[in-house]
Amino acid sequence: MSLAYLTASFPYGSGESFIASEINFHLNRDDKFYLIPLWARGNLRDNEICTNNKIILLERRLFSFKMIYDFIYFVFSKPLIFLSILKLIFQSKLSHVIKNLIIIPKAVYISNMMLKYNISHLHVHWGSTTATAGLIASKISGVKWSFTCHRWDIYENNLLKLKSESAEFVRFISEKGKNDAINLGVLEKKVKTIHMGVDIPPKVKFENYDFVGDTFNIICPANLIDIKGHFYLIEAVKYLVKKKHNIMLFIAGEGYLREKLNKQVIDNKLEAIVVFLGQLGHEELLNYYTDKKIHCVVLPSLDFGNGLHEGIPVSLMEGMAYGKLVISTKTGSISELLPDSLNVTTEDKDYIKLACLLLFYIENPLIYKQKCIELHSLISNEWSISNSMENFTEALI
Repeated sequence: MSLAYLTASFPYGSGESFIASEINFHLNRDDKFYLIPLWARGNLRDNEICTNNKIILLERRLFSFKMIYDFIYFVFSKPLIFLSILKLIFQSKLSHVIKNLIIIPKAVYISNMMLKYNISHLHVHWGSTTATAGLIASKISGVKWSFTCHRWDIYENNLLKLKSESAEFVRFISEKGKNDAINLGVLEKKVKTIHMGVDIPPKVKFENYDFVGDTFNIICPANLIDIKGHFYLIEAVKYLVKKKHNIMLFIAGEGYLREKLNKQVIDNKLEAIVVFLGQLGHEELLNYYTDKKIHCVVLPSLDFGNGLHEGIPVSLMEGMAYGKLVISTKTGSISELLPDSLNVTTEDKDYIKLACLLLFYIENPLIYKQKCIELHSLISNEWSISNSMENFTEALI
């Protein structure tokens, strides 16, 4: 099978790092792999994927002369198909119509590339306009396609029912996402739950922690946006510092809350305790797990309702894969990864409970290390990229 991935922007920019593990799996198995970014936002990444000679990167800027020319040629050479595409798009919500229309020229380009390179299956990440492009490209070319929904793209509901009717299958990364999508009209017979997997390092160092003398180092790898709950984590750290515990918090990410969170840190005189690392590249973040003495990964996510919640965060999965304790909240689909029986989650928006959960592991170094080993075993056995991609490959057949 000749497989292509259609992404929102990867391998450009800093987002969608989770896709890299999946692509590496395909590169290890296949002779060629086609990668098509819908929008080439930001710089091309300097990583092994981009330099792998098996990768064929098919990228053309949306409003290039060649793309516009090909689009005009398509409109006049296949007017009935073009009209059927317009009819399809105008079934979407008014708020989605314009952004769906904009990507038609790119969808024409994608269909041309699939035919040129004899691509037999297109898999799309995201059920939003990226999947709209996949739907249109499949309709023009006749090439089979499928798509993965993550979280927000489910609740945006951009023609999901129509897309599910056209696609070979629709992948969801959590049971909650799958069930919510079915309630929105996605065809139940087309849905599959295939979790995102993570690479499991061959060698993992489980940190020892000395309650008396060591500093307990926490990292929070998350964009600085409301739903990630940084405010409550900083408040929890303040609580622990007042209790005279040695603690450091590293915040890895950028976002519109940077100034507000920085003010919170300054107002509480935590400048020596809380360090803003800025936006780290994926490899830079993993280096913190291997080269720095990080004890715990915390993601204090919030649930705002109406679909505004976490899926199953890859940041937690990677922390577990690298032998770290992870602490999070009982929101969204996180409980599918971290059930209550593990005792590593708490209610959102409650920094006292978050602080007390951290304190339990800080004050019990032996339990802390046992929990790190337990979490690593869980992720290795049930959430590895190899398990995930084997299920994905079966779905393609």
